[in-house]
Amino acid sequence: MAKFNFPMEQVFQVKKKLEKQKQLELGKAMQALSKSQERLLEIEGQLHEANQRFQINLSTGRVNSSEMKSAHERIHYYHQAVTEQKQLIRQDKHKVEQAKEALKMALQDRKIFESLKEKAFESYIENEKLEEAKRLDEIVSYKYRNS
Repeated sequence: MAKFNFPMEQVFQVKKKLEKQKQLELGKAMQALSKSQERLLEIEGQLHEANQRFQINLSTGRVNSSEMKSAHERIHYYHQAVTEQKQLIRQDKHKVEQAKEALKMALQDRKIFESLKEKAFESYIENEKLEEAKRLDEIVSYKYRNS
């Protein structure tokens, strides 16, 4: 019995490696999104804290004009940072979606080649059975002729 040899084995292996690479890329994109979301929470916390400090100082009357200006600039900075971070999150979500789509395509490619390999193996097994049946027929006919 000859050894099964899938003619497109190298391409199949490349497709498997490509799928693993796309999985890693998706993981990295998801990590980046998670970090961006964590950073947004940090910035929002800092904004909330700055607002609270300003409200406390305002209610106690311990605010002069320079402190008020500084607090206003700080709060404005945090608002701007929140807006920018939300934009980064949108970009990161888009990258995650692109990575998911690329992984989906790589998975489909691998499954196609896997299916082709299975069909080729089934064909190989069927041919081997036919060859074995031929050999058995030859042996039986040889024994029949010689007896």
